[in-house]
Amino acid sequence: MAPASPPARSAAATRPRNRKQLIVEAAGRIFSERGYHKASMEEVAAGVGITATALYRHFPNKYALFAACAHVMVDGLVAALDEVPPGAALTDVLTAVTRVTVAHRASGGVYRWEARYLDREDRRRLAVKFGRLVERVDEAVQHEHPLPDERLRAMAALGAIGSITMHRTSIAGRRAEELLLASALRVAATDPAAGRPGTRPVELPARPV
Repeated sequence: MAPASPPARSAAATRPRNRKQLIVEAAGRIFSERGYHKASMEEVAAGVGITATALYRHFPNKYALFAACAHVMVDGLVAALDEVPPGAALTDVLTAVTRVTVAHRASGGVYRWEARYLDREDRRRLAVKFGRLVERVDEAVQHEHPLPDERLRAMAALGAIGSITMHRTSIAGRRAEELLLASALRVAATDPAAGRPGTRPVELPARPV
C-alpha cells in the first residue's frame, strides 16, 4: 500500500502572520509618495503581493487604511519612549525617537496629508498621541537645559528628527540617525533667543556627501 500523500498546505498556513503590518507599511510608502487621492487600494495590494479582495478583508476602504498609516508611526514613537526609563538622559530619549523615525522614513510623509484627509476624531486621537510625545521630550529637554520656552525646543528637536521623512536623501540608516540626533540635541540646547544680538547661532552638522 502506497504511503498517504501529505496534506496540502492551506492558504492560511502560508499566509504571513504579520500581513496586516506589511500592508500598512506598503500603504504608508505609497501614500507618502503619491498622496491620498492618487494612491489606490489595488496599488497597495500589488505592493504586498495579494489581491485587492484580500486587502479589503483587512481594511474596508482606503480611508481606514490611510488612518491606520497615520497612527502607526506615532504609536511606534510613543511605544519606544515608554520603554525609556523615566528621568533618562535627553540623548536616550531622542535616540529612541530617531531610530523609529529613520526606520519609518519612507512612510513618514503621510503626516503631510493627515490634517487634510483625516476626520475630526482621528485628528483628535493623533493630537493626543503627539501631545504625549512632545511632553516626554520636553521633560528631558527641561531637565538638562531648563528654560521657560513652552515646549518650543522639544517641538523643534522633533521637527529636526522628522525632517528625514520629507526628502529622499540617499544615506545609510546609522549615519542618518547620527546626524539627526546631533541636530536635535543642538536644537534642544539652544536658547530660543539665540538669534538676538550678542548671541551665537547654533551650528548644525555638515550636510552629508
